[in-house]
Amino acid sequence: MRNAGWLLVQRVASAASGALFAVTVPRLMGPDLYGRYALVVSLILWFTLLGSMGFTQAAARFVPELSAPGREHDLRRFLAGFMGLRALTGGAGAIGLAVFGLLCLRELGGVAILAAAVAIALRGVANLMYAFFLGLNWAARWGMGQVVRGWVALVFVAAGAWLGGLRGACIGLAATEIAVVCLAARWGRAHLVAPRLDWAAVRPYLPFGLAFVGVELTNAAFRYSGGLGLRWLAGDYAEVGRFSLAVEINDVAGMVFPQVALSLAPLLAGLWVDGRRSDAALWLVRLSASLGALGMAVAIAAAVAGEAAIPAVLGGQFAMVTPALVAVTVSLPFVGLNCTAQVAAVTGRCPAWSLACAVAQLATFWTLAPALVWRWGSTGCAMAYGASQIAAAAISAVILRRVADASFVRWGLTVVLGLPLLALSGRVHAVWPSLAAAGAAAAGYLVLLAVTRIAPFSDLVGVWRGKRTSGDTGASERRGLPGRGQ
Repeated sequence: MRNAGWLLVQRVASAASGALFAVTVPRLMGPDLYGRYALVVSLILWFTLLGSMGFTQAAARFVPELSAPGREHDLRRFLAGFMGLRALTGGAGAIGLAVFGLLCLRELGGVAILAAAVAIALRGVANLMYAFFLGLNWAARWGMGQVVRGWVALVFVAAGAWLGGLRGACIGLAATEIAVVCLAARWGRAHLVAPRLDWAAVRPYLPFGLAFVGVELTNAAFRYSGGLGLRWLAGDYAEVGRFSLAVEINDVAGMVFPQVALSLAPLLAGLWVDGRRSDAALWLVRLSASLGALGMAVAIAAAVAGEAAIPAVLGGQFAMVTPALVAVTVSLPFVGLNCTAQVAAVTGRCPAWSLACAVAQLATFWTLAPALVWRWGSTGCAMAYGASQIAAAAISAVILRRVADASFVRWGLTVVLGLPLLALSGRVHAVWPSLAAAGAAAAGYLVLLAVTRIAPFSDLVGVWRGKRTSGDTGASERRGLPGRGQ
């Protein structure tokens, strides 16, 4: 459990790099050039996921078993087989992006597209190795991959954009992935093996991973198709830049949710194996309520301070980011519930439920997006994005009930109690007073939840200190923390 505490530290560092990136790089590029860059990044992430093979989920589920004493040979075969598959699919993804970009997005330039293709091949290797760290219960090292990627990209992409525009920024992305791969190789040198296509080694585990490939691809289509859809529906890269910047600012806070949730996978998998379903449900209730509360606090802060702070920090050319940012951040509490349901589905071996959640997101987004983009541009795209997270949360509630018999009532209370504070949006127009009001509103909300014990922040402290284990549930329930069915 100490890993979750380290992940929180890393998320602070990652959030800091993300915030600095959002403040400096878009302002350096301007809305149009930043929109082009954001579209390239979306394509990199999309084609990277095309070849992921569900390795992160497979590693979280099976590497703990394969790392048991006496199974070292099986573990090395497992890693070598997946490395061979990842090298193959990563190369295919790089070629796919190069062909797509050169045929359909020529205005981005050949150098930028080819640099992005190199970044795809390198990112696939790095992601595989960091996923292996997660399976070995080295969640702190798993999380460091994103931290290093964020800080190195801040330097290389900013310098590249300043020196060479979009081409320089894309070359900076490729250089960033080189640094991330080198760090992974150093940390994992004791487990490094030559990649090979060993079907017999991966066949027992591949169906589980492939079951989640559909989930990942559907999630990627939802997460990364917004920019491409704006490009084709609105025909304006500036609109792509505004929407992408709103999502990026939102991700500074929102990306903590999947990492913290997935870091609990080894614990939850052990509880399932031991038949301790009620303990697993208790941890899922704690997680959903805590993430819901933190998500609503961020949404409140963005609603109160966004209108005054965004133009002051990013410049007047990005003033229209504010309504898109509010529309996206309002969905953060629902993201917390979705991430909780995803880790329940992964550890409970129920990928079909994860796929249903992802399909609901994608279907909702593309049902709403064309009309909303036509009417409100980037803000309409953000509205469709937020509505999709809310639609997925309905299925997430079913997942938690069916898979783990875990309740989502306390998570619902965190949302209901935060809604009145969202009405403060746009009431304060000066920068510093708006920041003070946002901090006071968010802090007051969190204090209310702590005092009423709706959100179990004491359990987060226990996770941070590494003192609370899977069997440490009875004392918490005696203190009034949420248990199964509450």
